[in-house]
Amino acid sequence: MPLTLAAILCTRNRRADLERCLASLAAQTRPADEVWVIDASDEPLALEPTGPAPLRVIHTTPGLPAQRNLGLRQTQADVVAFFDDDVELEPGYLEALMAAYERHWAEGVGGICGSTPGWRQSSEGAGWLKQLFGLTHVLAEGDAVRVLSSLGVVWIAQSLHEIPCAALPGHCMSFRRQALTDAGIGFDEALGGYADGEDVDVSLRLGRLHPLYQIPGARLTHHRSRAERANLKRRFMTRTRNERLLHRKLMPQTPRYRAAFWWSALGRLLIAASVALKHRTLAPVQGVLQGLVGKP
Repeated sequence: MPLTLAAILCTRNRRADLERCLASLAAQTRPADEVWVIDASDEPLALEPTGPAPLRVIHTTPGLPAQRNLGLRQTQADVVAFFDDDVELEPGYLEALMAAYERHWAEGVGGICGSTPGWRQSSEGAGWLKQLFGLTHVLAEGDAVRVLSSLGVVWIAQSLHEIPCAALPGHCMSFRRQALTDAGIGFDEALGGYADGEDVDVSLRLGRLHPLYQIPGARLTHHRSRAERANLKRRFMTRTRNERLLHRKLMPQTPRYRAAFWWSALGRLLIAASVALKHRTLAPVQGVLQGLVGKP
């Protein structure tokens, strides 16, 4: 029987972004079998189906990991694809994605993501600075998605051929559902809120058990909505705190790995200082320091 696919979109107060994403799902050459919207907006969304797949909307409390877990519990589809609400899929995305799953199903594939041409992960800090300090950064092209000793990730925006991945990006990650459930892997709700790093946490753990891939034929645009983004202090605090927490959880705590983390923390502090100068506020620096010394 053909594999089935559930698309899960978690959203909060970003109706225009969500509607654009849903329109791109409706235009797919191979539609999803189910579309789930896990809505944590202040006012529950009323949405009408725009494509052939059944659209189901669940209103819940905010918290991205909890929203993702709730969506995961709703479906028995073979493949679960998580998309940020501010992405826009090219029409052949799901067709290419499911063809890749068909190719790799017998080997026990864990997950697959598409490519995001022109993707810039963040405007905060120059790319060379992030590479120097082992922080997460994006390369235009490459032969593998790697996780560094610091837990920084080297993402690839556009793969020219199918490449192996140590982790998958949250805006377009998909998984073999049974692989997640058999391993008891879910999203860490202790991260809370926007939960920087929850994608790396889940996909890295699964990737240690099953192969992960990025494919070139499934392409999308990540518009990176500015709506509902945390303020500077909270954003830097949460990111730093989660990096610290997840490094302890996922990486060996040997001197080498701890040194790599603290080197990356120095880089994060320098980036925060540059943002502080730009915005004429100490909030980013305060956020990093709070994330480093507060309870992980």
